[in-house]
Amino acid sequence: MICPYCGKENTDDVTACSRCGRLLQSHQIDNDTMDQEQVDDQTLTKEENTTFDQQQTVKNHNPYVEKGKKTAKHYGQFLSRVFRAPLTTAQQLDKNDMINGVISIVVFALLYALSMSAFFTSIDFFDPGFVTGFLKPFIFILLFAALSTLAIWLISLLQNANVDFLIVIARLGALSSVSSALLILSLLALVIQSVGIFTILLLFSLFSFILAACFILVSFKTKGSPRMDYFYAILLLAIFQFVLFSRLLNDYISNLFMSML
Repeated sequence: MICPYCGKENTDDVTACSRCGRLLQSHQIDNDTMDQEQVDDQTLTKEENTTFDQQQTVKNHNPYVEKGKKTAKHYGQFLSRVFRAPLTTAQQLDKNDMINGVISIVVFALLYALSMSAFFTSIDFFDPGFVTGFLKPFIFILLFAALSTLAIWLISLLQNANVDFLIVIARLGALSSVSSALLILSLLALVIQSVGIFTILLLFSLFSFILAACFILVSFKTKGSPRMDYFYAILLLAIFQFVLFSRLLNDYISNLFMSML
């Protein structure tokens, strides 16, 4: 054993250095203790790093975030298919595409409300506020879309078609994406201060939504014998939508004029 103090080489069985007289055993114990403490510190550090990495992994793999990313990816693919072939894609949808349909209908309502709000903002002498200018048009279109979906489902059942309500939502939502595209164009027209083009595109977006509902109704046509000719079924749906839209629009205009007083 070599003395760590003076460097004298001693036999292993001695406890003190033969040159300087210092204890060798106690130094060995101290070294062993220091080495063990260093090992413990390193082990603790590794455990802390492992725990931190695990926490970061859990944070980066939040199930809600992952689900949101997955939904966004599927919706992007859904829109790509719809704009390439709207009616063909709508006919191929099933109840698993219901979420995409709901998102599309909500987007359509939001864009319509945003278009109305932007139009009111462009008028200097009139400001209806957030509720009348944005929130009520949003609820107005959502209610119109929901009742239109219900009407398609009921008329389809009346025609002896075995229709799943979730599929109606998926298909109507798919075709409403085209109406949303027209609303985006109307907003661009308003940006360049072309109120006439804005009005035309806004009306066309609503007309395309009503037309889409009629196409969806026909897409559920079966080989069996319907209770009425599909021409009358489409006419019944169109009349219902026009009456419903007129009623909702009348109520909205009344509230609009009351906010001006």
